[in-house]
Amino acid sequence: MGSPRIATLSDSSVAARRTLAARFIPAGARVLEIDGASLASHLPFGCVYRSAKREAVSADALAKYDIVVMLAALQTQTEVDRLLRQFSAAERPLLISYSNEGRLRFHDLIRLIGRNGLRVETSASVNDDETLLRLVPARKIAAVAPCSVAVLSGNMSFADRLGWQLLSALLPGEADLHFVDLGELEAARDRYDLAILGVGQGLCHSLCSAAVLDIVARSRGAIGIFGTMQRELLPRAAFDRLLDRLDVWFARSQDDLMLYGRGRSNVTYLGDWLVTQFPLGHGRDPELLTVSEDSLRDLPLDRAIGAMARHRAVFARTSAALLCALNSADTVAYADDLHVPSGEFGSLLYDVFGRSFPANEFFQVDRDAVLRYRARVQRNVALMRTRIDALLRGKTASAA
Repeated sequence: MGSPRIATLSDSSVAARRTLAARFIPAGARVLEIDGASLASHLPFGCVYRSAKREAVSADALAKYDIVVMLAALQTQTEVDRLLRQFSAAERPLLISYSNEGRLRFHDLIRLIGRNGLRVETSASVNDDETLLRLVPARKIAAVAPCSVAVLSGNMSFADRLGWQLLSALLPGEADLHFVDLGELEAARDRYDLAILGVGQGLCHSLCSAAVLDIVARSRGAIGIFGTMQRELLPRAAFDRLLDRLDVWFARSQDDLMLYGRGRSNVTYLGDWLVTQFPLGHGRDPELLTVSEDSLRDLPLDRAIGAMARHRAVFARTSAALLCALNSADTVAYADDLHVPSGEFGSLLYDVFGRSFPANEFFQVDRDAVLRYRARVQRNVALMRTRIDALLRGKTASAA
């Protein structure tokens, strides 16, 4: 191969190259320019600049800078290979210029970039002949194959809406999500790569229907993200059959784990992951706030959360409202208005504080206990993300 060039230095392109190159560099960056001294006066505010000759630069020296710029010509393919390998070892972004007037073909340059553990993050044309390329270390992340995911959930309650938002952010971008209302299971498709039961809320006997089991059977994998409620009404045999079909049940409470998870390797504790969506703070409004599902139904999520977080005393009629209040109120109380008590309030309080509190009686919030609970749940959510990702990779790979 002839003598390749990554840039030409014609006077007509110098000003445009300098101006454009500066747009790839953030304010405050430590910048090293190799074999040139053209960028110093063009850099954004707060940048620290140094120039050096290529033969005087080592990988250790490169590591001291936030970005390395090299707009000068390279003379041989061997030199291109060596320098890119050196840049890759330093694990710093690299800004280079490529000219199609040189003898190095663009696809050969891209091959060298990839072979040395780098990738093109972004690029821009200086003119018809020259392009700036910002290179960064390539992260070897195996993509999840396109996959179909059914999410079986309840109605549009406050907790459901928050859970749907959390789940959408948790799953890979390749997932085709199909939300299926538990009251309209006939809308489910014939087959899914993964069925997800629940979005973190409390579910009851509706999970144990033959239609739910049928959807699970038609899916390559299935997990649960829910807690139990109204346990007196829960048909144990049918619920056990459901758990037998799940790859993992991410249980919302310790009660769930002790009641239904004993002896099972596919049940693990998650906690109430909605806690990650509520801001820590100290309410300032002394007026007592009473929160019911009806008062939350028509409010956007951010407005509902903001309203609850402003008050120092909150009376909650939903477990999600109680959980939100624990992060910002000084005193809280709750009421379980169902004819058959849900059991959700007691389970939540036990998980957070190690004890329950009587209904309709205000108690002081132990903020340290809330902080410990948040940290625990956040760790469990991270582990759940990894588990779901591995499960999806396995299911889609086996189907290929």
